[in-house]
Amino acid sequence: IYDTMSLYELNVCAVPGGQFVHLGTTRELMDFLTYGTSYDNPNITSINEEDTKNCEDITKRMMEKRCRKFGKQNHLVRRSCSFVSNIDVHPSAVIMNSVLVCMNSEEESTKHNIIRSGNIGKYSILEHTNLVAQNGLDIGSDCLVSGLRGYSK
Repeated sequence: IYDTMSLYELNVCAVPGGQFVHLGTTRELMDFLTYGTSYDNPNITSINEEDTKNCEDITKRMMEKRCRKFGKQNHLVRRSCSFVSNIDVHPSAVIMNSVLVCMNSEEESTKHNIIRSGNIGKYSILEHTNLVAQNGLDIGSDCLVSGLRGYSK
């Protein structure tokens, strides 16, 4: 990479009082969004309070604090430009620019007298998704769904 990129000049303009965040991996992006949008909810954490001697837990705690601080300063939100219907969403999940509808067919509801809803697990992120699901929708924990469009039966 150096051989190729060193041929180009890099100019940077620093904004006084500005911050820079590098999100190099999918995991970093997901942590940034889920913890950055939960600055007002201390119950959303990956840290086991009883085991703070572990270096990995200390590193996670520092990362979470940094994401929460940045999220609060920049007013990050868990829901933006989204519509969600008949789906249970975990408080740590982030949904942006999406329409998610879970519905039953009239025949299914009448025949079985049940209403199947959907679930979105903890620390999951849905972005730019437009999905109508008939008869249930389950998205697990720690999932990243991006650009999904369609109708499922």
